[in-house]
Amino acid sequence: MEQQIILNKVCDIILPYLNEPNEIKMEMHFLKDLMINSVDYTCIIADIEDAFNIVIDETNIYCIKDLVQFIMQYNKNVDSE
Repeated sequence: MEQQIILNKVCDIILPYLNEPNEIKMEMHFLKDLMINSVDYTCIIADIEDAFNIVIDETNIYCIKDLVQFIMQYNKNVDSE
């Protein structure tokens, strides 16, 4: 799956959790830039797991870029099996 497609899907999931809609960029941090609280972050991760049919067991995903790269790597590993 292409990076831009993944980013678009991730943005669609995150947008309802934002107090003020804004453009989500790869380098943005969930807590610092998007002001996502820990409860919403947990919900976002659960929604992303459902949307992409993956399990995110990483606790060090703080930026959009990290999340997109994790999804891409997960898909690559699944495709190679």
